[in-house]
Amino acid sequence: MKSILFACLTWLATAPAYAFLEGFFDPVPDEVPLTDQRLKASQDGWDSLIPEDAYNFVPDEPTIELITSDEFQAQLRQAESAINRTLSGSMIELGGFMVPLEMEGDQVTQFLLVPEPGQCVHLPAPPVNQTVLVDATASPVEFRSLYDPIWVQGPVEVFQEDVEIAQTGYRIMAPRISNLLIEGYNPSDVPRHEGD
Repeated sequence: MKSILFACLTWLATAPAYAFLEGFFDPVPDEVPLTDQRLKASQDGWDSLIPEDAYNFVPDEPTIELITSDEFQAQLRQAESAINRTLSGSMIELGGFMVPLEMEGDQVTQFLLVPEPGQCVHLPAPPVNQTVLVDATASPVEFRSLYDPIWVQGPVEVFQEDVEIAQTGYRIMAPRISNLLIEGYNPSDVPRHEGD
C-alpha cells in the first residue's frame, strides 16, 4: 500500500513537469510552411541577435566618403561582432540555411545556421552576430543543401568561437529542425547553386 501511495504522490509532484515537457518533445514536423507569423518570428529572431545600439553610429543618409572611411569601416566591424548577452537561455525561432561542419555518415551533427543561402562558401561569412552554431550531436539530422531553407527552434546561448569557415556568436543545443517550405522558392534559381 505504501509503495502505491508513494508512486501516486511522486506522479502528482512531477505531473506539471511532464505537462511542460510534453509539448517540447512532440514529434517535429518534417516540413513547415513559411507563414506571415513564421516570417515575423524569424526576422525578430535574427534581429534579436544584434544589440539594439550596435548600429547607432550609422546616419540616416550616409555619404560615400563616410562609408569608405577607415573609421566607419572599423565601426562596422565592431558592430558586426557585438553580441546580445541578454538572450542566453531564451527560446528562439530562426529560418535560415545549413552549412554543415561535422557529420556521422549522412547525418549532420553540427552546422552553422546562416540567414542567406551560400554564405560561408560562395559568399562571405555573415557577421558574427548573425552566425549560429547548431549542435545536433545528441540527435543528428539529415543533410540539406546550402540552398534548402530550414526552420530551427531551440534555446540560444552566447558562444563565440572560430570554426573552420566562420566565427560564431551564438549556439543552439538540442535543436528542433524542419524543412521550411517557401512558396515559389526554387533552389536552382539561386546563382552558383550547382555543385554544392
